[in-house]
Amino acid sequence: MPCMVIAGAFWGDEGKGKIISYLALKDKLDVCVRTGSVNAAHTVWFEGKRYALHMVPAAFVYEKCRLLIGAGSNVHVAQFLKEVEETNVKNRIGVDAQASIIEEKHSMQDKTSAHLKGIGTT
Repeated sequence: MPCMVIAGAFWGDEGKGKIISYLALKDKLDVCVRTGSVNAAHTVWFEGKRYALHMVPAAFVYEKCRLLIGAGSNVHVAQFLKEVEETNVKNRIGVDAQASIIEEKHSMQDKTSAHLKGIGTT
């Protein structure tokens, strides 16, 4: 069973989301695992609609692809549920039991801390 890994090495904005959405459709991917945090985002255009995603893998464009959020990922619950609804992937997405849960209070703490230090998270 072949395996493909898409990884970025330039602090984001390499186009990983666009690449994986293309490959999901072209190669008919069985599974796509996303790792990372809500700070990471990818924009995908699909069927004339723009999707700005932080949680759901860009491979959602292929309706037979199983979507997973991997161990060690940070899951912002409200954002995750919003994107699951928006992309209609409820029956084919899963979250690893070892993923971390991020709540709104954590986001606020992060913003306050970054503001005081003059830096942001990546």
